[in-house]
Amino acid sequence: MGTITSQPAMQIAWFHVFFNVITTLVLLPLINVLVIVACKIIKEKKGDKDENKKPVKAFKFINKRFLRAPDIAVEQIKKEIKNMAQLAKTNLSKSFMELIHQNNEHIEEVSAREDLIDFLNIETTKFLVKITSSINEQTAEDVSQYFHLLNDIERIGDHAKRILDESSEMRNKGIKFSQDAIDEFNKVFELLIKLFDIALKSFDNNTKKNMEDSVQIVNEFKNCEKEYTHNHFERLSKGKCSLELGSFYTSAFAHFNSINSHLLNIIDSFKEEEEILRNNTFDHQKGYILIVNRNNKSKFDDDISTARKNISIEGSLNENTEKMNKSIC
Repeated sequence: MGTITSQPAMQIAWFHVFFNVITTLVLLPLINVLVIVACKIIKEKKGDKDENKKPVKAFKFINKRFLRAPDIAVEQIKKEIKNMAQLAKTNLSKSFMELIHQNNEHIEEVSAREDLIDFLNIETTKFLVKITSSINEQTAEDVSQYFHLLNDIERIGDHAKRILDESSEMRNKGIKFSQDAIDEFNKVFELLIKLFDIALKSFDNNTKKNMEDSVQIVNEFKNCEKEYTHNHFERLSKGKCSLELGSFYTSAFAHFNSINSHLLNIIDSFKEEEEILRNNTFDHQKGYILIVNRNNKSKFDDDISTARKNISIEGSLNENTEKMNKSIC
C-alpha cells in the first residue's frame, strides 16, 4: 500500500476519490436548498413553456421511412391524428378563454396552432394516400376511419378559430356577455371538455363505459341547450340582452353544437368491431377506399362517390383535401 500511495498518480487519484465522497456527503442534506437557489438564479422565461411556444409545422410521429412498413405507418398516423386532436383541444380552451375574458392573450398562439392543425391535416392526408396502395383490406378499414377523423378534428380547429375571431370582434365593439350567459357557457364548455377527453381516450381504448359516458354527456348537453336557449330569448324579451350581443351568443352556441357533433363522430369511429355494421372494399389500382354500409344503400352510393372524388391519387391532392374539409360542417 505504501508503494502504491507513494506514486504521484495514485496520490492524485485517491485524493480525487476522497474529495468527491466528502463533498457529496456534505452537500447531500442541502439538495433542496441548492434547487431553490438554482431556480432563483436561472428564472424560466415567460414564453418557455411548451404550450406557449409557436408551433413548428412538422410531424411529431410520421416519418417518410415508414412508407416501407405500412403497418407501422398506420400506427404512427393514428398517433399523429391524436396529437392533432390534442392541439385542437388546446385551441378550443384558449379560444373559450378569449370569448369569456377578452384579454387578448392567446390570439397569436391560437392562430399559429391552427396553421399547424391545417398543415397536419393536409400532409397526413397525403401520407395516407401514399400508403393506400400497399395495405391489406383489414388495415384499409382503419385508414378509411382516419380520413374521417382528420376532417372532424380539422373542423373542430376551425370552430375554435372562429370563436376566437368572434371574441375579437366583440372586444373591438366593446361588448361583453352578461354573467348569466358566461355561467351558461362555462357549463357547456365543461361538458365539451369531458367529451373531448373521452374522444382522446378512444384512440387507445374505446370501452363500453366511454360510450355510455359520452351518451350521458350528450344528453346533458341537449338539456342545457334547450334551457339556455329559453333563457337567452327571455333576456332578449326583457331587454337585458341586445340583438347584436344575442347574435354572438347564438353563434357561439352553434359552434359548441358543431364541436359536440364532431367529437361524437370521433368516438363513434372507434366503436368495437362487432358494433360496426360496415364492410370495406379496396381498389389497389386507383388507391382509394370504398366504404360500404350494409344497412343503407343511399349512404353506400354517397360514400363510394365521396371516396372516389376525395381520395384519388391521380387528382390534385390539395384540391381534394379542401373538398373533403368542406364536406363536413
